[in-house]
Amino acid sequence: MKGQWFIITAVVLTGIFFVISGFYATYSKTKDTDIIGSDTAYYFKNVKTAIDKLRGFQYDDRHLNEFIYFSRKNLEERGINFKLDGDVIYMYAEDTVIEYKLPQ
Repeated sequence: MKGQWFIITAVVLTGIFFVISGFYATYSKTKDTDIIGSDTAYYFKNVKTAIDKLRGFQYDDRHLNEFIYFSRKNLEERGINFKLDGDVIYMYAEDTVIEYKLPQ
């Protein structure tokens, strides 16, 4: 008789723990938009730094165009849109938009 109560108690406690973990599962999920937003800021900083360095050296438009093509191609694979419009860099992914005016 004692063994039966042990099995019944183990099944009931396991069920209770399973139900409680189901309630907390929604709180532990990571939002994908938060990750994308932080990645966008990281990539933006790298692109901004590279463009600032390119503009600091003597270069022709071919180097800048190659960099823009390479950056756009790699960022679009990650779901981040990149645009260089004159002296302004735009990067956006879902609800995150970053804009930076390059110094003269």
